[in-house]
Amino acid sequence: MTKIFVKENQRIQVADDASTSDFGGGWTEEDTSVADRYALEFSVREIRNGLLSKTDWWAVADRTMTAEQTAYRQALRDITTHANWPNLVDSDWPTKPE
Repeated sequence: MTKIFVKENQRIQVADDASTSDFGGGWTEEDTSVADRYALEFSVREIRNGLLSKTDWWAVADRTMTAEQTAYRQALRDITTHANWPNLVDSDWPTKPE
């Protein structure tokens, strides 16, 4: 994530650990938390949707999914309730069955 600092109608994008004092006086931090969270959630949902899409063929009418496949797809649907949502790390994602 990054921060936005504002001074006299100028905006700069800086590292998340930056401080307004790092750039001299007069800078204030712009509140971007809502927009950043929305963008991150959208991005993570797109990843989730892509993973679900890759397994849609498992659910065709003439095929029966295994319990592991059903559980995987349900876990992907439920990922938005994960404690780390939307700041997921690789180990937070369910493992795709073979």
